Amino acid sequence: MNTEERKMRLAEIEEELARKRIQEKLLVERVEFLKSCGDDDESNFDDFVAQVRQARPDQTFTFEKATKENRMGSHQAHWTFPGARRGGTVTWVHGTNELCWGIDHRDVDAWEQYERSCGREPRYT
Repeated sequence: MNTEERKMRLAEIEEELARKRIQEKLLVERVEFLKSCGDDDESNFDDFVAQVRQARPDQTFTFEKATKENRMGSHQAHWTFPGARRGGTVTWVHGTNELCWGIDHRDVDAWEQYERSCGREPRYT
């Protein structure tokens, strides 16, 4: 392995380490959230559903409630659109009521095309 190959391999390892540190941080946050969860989060879930529907009334969502049993750290909602492979996901940011929107990177072009076909600029919130 020459010097250039070693540098490239080192960069790959550093990127992988950075990703794993982010994953570790998210897992720690999820554990802390689950420890703090009460047994009755029904109103919390209802608030999440209402907030998501208010933010994007043009979308149809499939909602998943975070429970200790399924070990999800936050409520989630999923949606899809024409041309999507995986679609999008929205969750509450840990410790807040802010919505965090995500679209699979393979679906960004389809999302932008869908939004424009509806007569609007692509938006993610």
